Amino acid sequence: MMEPTRKRAIAFVDGQNLFHSAKDSFGYTFPNFDIRLLVDTICAAQGWDIVECRFYTGIPNPGDNAFWNSFWVKKTAQIGPCAIAIRSFDFRTAAPIASLLARKRASMFVLLSIS
Repeated sequence: MMEPTRKRAIAFVDGQNLFHSAKDSFGYTFPNFDIRLLVDTICAAQGWDIVECRFYTGIPNPGDNAFWNSFWVKKTAQIGPCAIAIRSFDFRTAAPIASLLARKRASMFVLLSIS
């Protein structure tokens, strides 16, 4: 199989993983990241055409943590107009992302998570 000259990418960003990895690695205490800028920067550096950006995050139930529930609800609302597909879910009812990955086609997937 020949490698495509123009590579298309779909970015899947796990908001909780990104936040906690930045917190552990760099001491960030607040998830103030700009998803679109992050994805665009990474893809541009690699010469990839970004086809789609998807942001996933678990949102705590308001009864469990009202502050973080409110924060993530507002954060996803703020991200939405930036041409990013949003999927949020209650922590207790999270479904695997693998089935969503299987339904998308691109030259590659950009999984933005730091381990």
